[in-house]
Amino acid sequence: MSFDGTSLGPALRMLFRLLPLALTVFLASALWPLAAPGLRLLLSGISPQRPGHSLFLEDGPMPLEARMLGIFGGFAVALACLVVFKDRLPSQDLPGALRALSIGGVAVTGIDGINAFSWDMGMSSVYPPANGLRLFTGTLAGAGLGLLLAPYIALLGSGRSPAGTGWAPLLARLSLAEGCFVGAALSNQDALAKLSVLAGASGILALFWLCNGTLLSMLSSRSGHSVVAASPAAMALGLAVGELLLLAFFRAWLQNRWGIAVT
Repeated sequence: MSFDGTSLGPALRMLFRLLPLALTVFLASALWPLAAPGLRLLLSGISPQRPGHSLFLEDGPMPLEARMLGIFGGFAVALACLVVFKDRLPSQDLPGALRALSIGGVAVTGIDGINAFSWDMGMSSVYPPANGLRLFTGTLAGAGLGLLLAPYIALLGSGRSPAGTGWAPLLARLSLAEGCFVGAALSNQDALAKLSVLAGASGILALFWLCNGTLLSMLSSRSGHSVVAASPAAMALGLAVGELLLLAFFRAWLQNRWGIAVT
């Protein structure tokens, strides 16, 4: 499958360009202690926030469990890395080997999740689960999902990749960035650990925002509706926050009304 600039509408191109700035502004307030409960609430619909499955900050468990932190933080780091180096991305489709590597990252965290579930249920398991391993395998999955977007993000570049660029330099940069993310989460340094939480929260918001933006862009191109066409990027961000809050309140309602712990 080949890609060209017309396959990505102007609204979606603007969505990618605004993404890093908007996420930074929206989530930077979480470094303020009084804002931490709000961030925990926003993420509670995605993550069960079980202390036994979480890494810790100075004031308690992280608002994302270790596996969720790895998945969404790894995705955010990969997305940021791809956007920063978009002018160096090869314009061709992702090679089969890299696509298999990306899918393999998702499979690894799935296998680790099944093993951990078996352990929690008292069934036969290969090894005892550990939060560090949950974080690492989750990061493999998140990085793999982000890597699948590389051919699309390449369309945002200048179209004049420097000579000698290819997939190997991209993988080296991506591996270094993901390693820094994992190191920050495991560092026992509160400031670095909070940055890893922001990466995870950014990954969740980015994924919701991109999905909403894609759908709104498709809708605006087909219907020409003035409200949708006015600012799909802003609408997509507002919808993403609203969807996360709805998920959080739905989880709380299930737990309070029916005693159902959604894990």
